[in-house]
Amino acid sequence: MGHLYGVSLFLLEKPMEDILMAELLAGHPLTGDYSDDPAIACEQINAKNISKYEPISSASLIAWAATGPRVSIMDAADDLNSPVRAAAIAALDLIAHSSAYLDLNLAGHVALLGALENAGVLEQDETAELFEMSHKEISRAEDLGLSRVRPGTIERAML
Repeated sequence: MGHLYGVSLFLLEKPMEDILMAELLAGHPLTGDYSDDPAIACEQINAKNISKYEPISSASLIAWAATGPRVSIMDAADDLNSPVRAAAIAALDLIAHSSAYLDLNLAGHVALLGALENAGVLEQDETAELFEMSHKEISRAEDLGLSRVRPGTIERAML
């Protein structure tokens, strides 16, 4: 076993094996028990079968809004009598600030889109497009914060 700056690489691998062992015992949250065969268990944990929403960056929101929705959002933000004026201003802030992002895992961001859609500021297909932009399929390994798991790693975790 090698060393990295005086730290055994075995020690760096151990937390991953602990996480992996706990996962193997608990089972995959969608597909159930893992196989006792490390190669099959490896396929199960690396399969991209978990849906996740990735935050959408301000740059991507600008590109999306430039296709049409920005004008209707700006109109709603400028209309002092609009019932969704605050939501429209918040949406423009998300679009305009380079450090901002739209995270569809957050109830507040989903509610913001829902309010704009219900008021007719956004069309249903525009809202759906944002969800499609954000959607990603990941593996259970990625969901746990692990890199691609190999059969040998599973064998060591099972010891």
